[in-house]
Amino acid sequence: MKRKFVFSFLFTSLGFIAIAAGPGNPVSLELKTVPGAKTTFVFSENSNTSMSMMGQDMNMTSSSGSEYLLEAKKDSAGLKSFVAVLVSAQKTVDQMAMKIDINTADPKADTTSEPAGSLTKFYKRLTGTPYTVYFNNKGKVAASSGAKEIYKNAVSVLDLTGPMAALKNMASESVLTTDLEKAFGLNPGKSIQVGDKWDRTDTVTTNGIPVHSVTKYSFDKLDGNVATIKTSSVISFEGDIDAMPGASAKLMGTAVGSFKVNTTNGLLISSTADADMEMKLTANGMDIPMKVSSKSTITTK
Repeated sequence: MKRKFVFSFLFTSLGFIAIAAGPGNPVSLELKTVPGAKTTFVFSENSNTSMSMMGQDMNMTSSSGSEYLLEAKKDSAGLKSFVAVLVSAQKTVDQMAMKIDINTADPKADTTSEPAGSLTKFYKRLTGTPYTVYFNNKGKVAASSGAKEIYKNAVSVLDLTGPMAALKNMASESVLTTDLEKAFGLNPGKSIQVGDKWDRTDTVTTNGIPVHSVTKYSFDKLDGNVATIKTSSVISFEGDIDAMPGASAKLMGTAVGSFKVNTTNGLLISSTADADMEMKLTANGMDIPMKVSSKSTITTK
């Protein structure tokens, strides 16, 4: 059962970014920060996974959520600088007879049964400690400071042997920065107006899997200082999975999204995105077909 959980954990948190955009005066989505200004980002994702393993059909639902508080600092070497804190993290997995509920904000959260107990302690150690994130002008994380130390402290609580060994290679300090790129990577690098379109190619490593995406952006409309950007993406991966020695996968999928951005400072206001993916996992001589549908949102306050 734990090995099934590891398969599920690997493939149900595949993040993606998709974005879109109408006539009028040109506007910029460039990130403009004011030192001391604070923004809270709330991320959530719900997914449904169906798979077939050893002749048995299985269905799994999962959800995840996280809240980050960012405080803008002075630009550093041309990079936008923020002090970030992961405030809370939540994950649930419901698969057949197994149910896992992880919630760092719950003082009564399970810290004894496995794998939920270890993962709860892991995520709790990720929360509450500040680190610094530096973004380039395209909203990509150029560097971070302190995240590696937080991650090392958190991962030290995990017993990475037996069925849980695959988790050892799934994550790194990027677990504290990957979500944030989804909220900042909207700048096309030029002024745009309603009707403009542009493309972007990304590779985002999620749970040890480098997922490639090609996204088409469209500037849909402008209401005051709120730009609506719509997106459509093609998502793919094919190759070995570092987190699961001897395993490989082929993934193809699509995603559509809508993002609202404040044109005065380039900060995301809210977003929604829907993805549908099909994949084949090959492990231990077995081919395991899987289908995943997910809906993710980001809100700020």
